[in-house]
Amino acid sequence: MKTILIFFLLIISSSCATILKGTKDKVSFISESGNASVYINGKYVSNTPFYTKLRSNRNYQVVMVKDSSNQKMFYINRKFKPWYMVGDLLFVQTFYLSPLILVDVISGAWFRLDKDILIYTNEKF
Repeated sequence: MKTILIFFLLIISSSCATILKGTKDKVSFISESGNASVYINGKYVSNTPFYTKLRSNRNYQVVMVKDSSNQKMFYINRKFKPWYMVGDLLFVQTFYLSPLILVDVISGAWFRLDKDILIYTNEKF
């Protein structure tokens, strides 16, 4: 029983970025005059104000539209955060669990999005 518990703890802690940070980041969308349509990667999502969780291992193109002549385009890019990788590598090397590091690599937990709020503040908007 003790061996099973230790093995289970090693598996859980080997993907620490996935467990501690998760694979999604919260992004808020706000427009100064309110009620702008938000499209993420070409798909309508909602009207402002709102927030959503986006996968942190991808890049996004966001368009906020009030009317056909008044729109603004934003880019949300993923950024590599090496501290999660360092923690994984130290733990994995210590306990020889190298295949388990793939959980964080595949899930994208080593990345963060470069923006957590998008605000459109155009006077015409």
